Amino acid sequence: MNRSASQPVSLKRYTSGIQVLWSETADTAQLCDQLGDIAEEQSIALAIIWFSVSRHEPAQLVSGLQQRSPSLTFCGCSTSGEVTPDGMQEHGFIAILLPSRWFEARCAVMPDAANLGMESIAEISARHKEQFLESLTATDESHTQFALLLIDGLSYSEETVTVAIDRGLEGMPLVGGSAGDDLRFDKTWQISNGQALSGAAILTLIDCKLPCRLFTNNNFVP
Repeated sequence: MNRSASQPVSLKRYTSGIQVLWSETADTAQLCDQLGDIAEEQSIALAIIWFSVSRHEPAQLVSGLQQRSPSLTFCGCSTSGEVTPDGMQEHGFIAILLPSRWFEARCAVMPDAANLGMESIAEISARHKEQFLESLTATDESHTQFALLLIDGLSYSEETVTVAIDRGLEGMPLVGGSAGDDLRFDKTWQISNGQALSGAAILTLIDCKLPCRLFTNNNFVP
């Protein structure tokens, strides 16, 4: 289902139940209201939100989501442009909502990730994975588990932190990216339930009951 592009917030719902919301013009209150409306209609395991700091103030976004949908689990980060079902946009937001019917998720926040040290990061990641697997309501070999990493793109430590996390996850597939700030190169933001941070890494572990495969795509020719 697609809402008209003339609406402040566009919505696309896939047959899997995954929903995508995006807008280049909606304010933070509209963002929170739209996510809240969907969370009231359908049980959501996780909302992943990418947003522009030019339009959405991080602390206000976190506060608005907590007030509107206190039980919603979410993670996200600031961007330098967003890729939507309609193509590229700037200074807006995009949110992907994973339904509880097919997904389970658990977020861990690592503040000041650049100064934690590789051993600490690996230990945090391993403990997070153990707690996540123990918390799953049901799992079998048909399920796919993977990790999503959102990290400060100005921390100058993305590669080091990623290596340490990968060591702690011991083979669990890891995807993700670096937070931006509309190409200001000043300060990026990472958000999770109740927190708006800079310099952090958010590690979200996801269990998917649907057929799922991770792949890479490179638009550069050697």
